[in-house]
Amino acid sequence: MSQFIKLTSRILNKNLISSVYIKPNLFHIYTMETVVHGAFIFGGGIVDSKHEKIEICEKENPLDYKIVKGWIDTL
Repeated sequence: MSQFIKLTSRILNKNLISSVYIKPNLFHIYTMETVVHGAFIFGGGIVDSKHEKIEICEKENPLDYKIVKGWIDTL
């Protein structure tokens, strides 16, 4: 069994998925990788980080939705 999920525009490492929220016709996949945003001006600034969120909608991405649904059904 592969430890990756191949979608149409990306490949997800299953080991980095922290949670999946299942809603009708929609999956919210959160990964352990963080996205860091920030700005620094004259020695001061702000940094914000949060977990990456991937949304897979059945209407917008039917093939990806089917792939993720199949993976969840095997668990």
